[in-house]
Amino acid sequence: MMTGQNQTKEGQNQTKETEGNPSMCLTRVERREARRRLLAARFYYWTEVRRRRFDDVMHILSEHEFFVDERSIMDVLRGVSHYLSDLHTRRETAAALRRAYPSWNCDSQ
Repeated sequence: MMTGQNQTKEGQNQTKETEGNPSMCLTRVERREARRRLLAARFYYWTEVRRRRFDDVMHILSEHEFFVDERSIMDVLRGVSHYLSDLHTRRETAAALRRAYPSWNCDSQ
């Protein structure tokens, strides 16, 4: 085991920075799902809130925010289509997205 890490009952490693903070003690699968939902929220923000064109949004997400290929972004969006559909149904605002993802700047670009 690495220095400075403790192991929880579930087998997760915690560093001193995340110890006692359950929101930061995510499994690999939970981090992956959170990242996928964030990408969907950013896609929604750029297409619906900021009203940008699809090709422009794909470029922003690919080149400036997530640094992955556009194909990878499309694969993620297909995988979280239920969440994206939910965002559309609720007609989320920039303020609601800011509350859900406080570390993300909803006014960039």
